[in-house]
Amino acid sequence: MKPNPPLTGDGEPAGARRRSRSGNMPTAAPVPIKSQRVTDLLQFLVVLVVLSILLQSVMLAMSFITSTPASSADSKAPTSPDLGWTEWVEVVACSQSCGGGVRKVERERNCTSAGCGSEYGLLKEKKTKEISCNTDPCSGPIDGGWGPWTCTNGTIEQTCSDPPPAHGGKPCQEPVARIQAANRTGFTCAQDDEVHTAYKISASALTKPACESWCTSMGAEIPSVLTQEENEETQRYNSKSGWMWLAATKSGTEQSSYKWDGGEEWKWPTEEGWTPRWHNDNGNIAGWKCLIVNKNLHWGDEPCTRTNSYCLCRV
Repeated sequence: MKPNPPLTGDGEPAGARRRSRSGNMPTAAPVPIKSQRVTDLLQFLVVLVVLSILLQSVMLAMSFITSTPASSADSKAPTSPDLGWTEWVEVVACSQSCGGGVRKVERERNCTSAGCGSEYGLLKEKKTKEISCNTDPCSGPIDGGWGPWTCTNGTIEQTCSDPPPAHGGKPCQEPVARIQAANRTGFTCAQDDEVHTAYKISASALTKPACESWCTSMGAEIPSVLTQEENEETQRYNSKSGWMWLAATKSGTEQSSYKWDGGEEWKWPTEEGWTPRWHNDNGNIAGWKCLIVNKNLHWGDEPCTRTNSYCLCRV
């Protein structure tokens, strides 16, 4: 009989142990599944924290870029929109006496205070607004009334606007003591808005009595010339470039014996310091009592029945 092989310390035959080691090597023990899941969760939380920090950083940078820096004006006290304004003042009266009209008021301010919005010196503003007025119903018709004569582009005008007819009221009637609108055709004026002086020259020559009648029929008069400015103004309307009548008559043979037809005092020489130039020395002819003036501003005396002088009317 063969002897039994010696046993190893663990009770296995020695040969068998060697065969076992010369075959498959022993493997490492597997990691528990629970430990692996904890590790993955920790890694995921770290990624979330990093992403959150990055997102907050981006948002902070964007807010810094898009934010507007505070201006110097923002640091000042707030301005008051009503500071420095004057009280409202009426500039156009109510357009109607009843039944509802409109009036216009305005106010302004001149300020140098930052409290009313002035940062760079003087601030000037003006505001205008329209306000309803006379809203009570009218008790009856309103008859029209003539407004003031006005000068527009050299033409005399008068409108039925003070007040305008309303609620079945009568239109304006022809003025009695004023120049009628139809007869003012042909008068020209030099200053817009208010009428100060307007003139009209005749189409043909007239005697002085005929000239007076023609002017009177239109509510006008032959002009008196008291200053150098008036002398030049009358000649602006002398479209005929000839002699024209002036409203003066003399009682004697001297130039100093003239008297203005309108009653103004005749001063010779004038206090204003100008002296009309006389065309000739006809003062010694007693029958030549009426005053004429030429386009070149020369004056002269002629018989009042002279028929080669034009007529200039003034209103």
